[in-house]
Amino acid sequence: MKNIQIMASKGAKLKKYDEAIIAHRKAAELEANNSVFFYNLGLDFFELEQHQEALDCMIKSIYIQPENEDAYQAIIEYFYDKDHFENVIKPKIKSDPEFMQIVRKVFITLIENDRLNDVFVIFVGLGLYNLITE
Repeated sequence: MKNIQIMASKGAKLKKYDEAIIAHRKAAELEANNSVFFYNLGLDFFELEQHQEALDCMIKSIYIQPENEDAYQAIIEYFYDKDHFENVIKPKIKSDPEFMQIVRKVFITLIENDRLNDVFVIFVGLGLYNLITE
């Protein structure tokens, strides 16, 4: 297990995210209740702009460890950039039903974990709630 963690860390530090993803996936398979592996895997996916996979990993990280502030912060930062929201998220929600489902999962995860301020900022403040309930 230690070797897998080292490989994943090296891959991420060297910006070899494909290699880091392979190692983090392997680590997550071996230790499925470790929220850090899913969080790190999500970061790798964000770096490769694989948003759906990244959000799904962050949600898994939160389900394993509901107090994982880093995972919440990654989700908030992903949505909160206004340009990113207008140019990437909004069009993707309108055109990709699977992406809309993962965004709904984010919404539910935040509510289930009493993150109502985050729900307000992301889903109400940015108008995302209207997009996912249309």
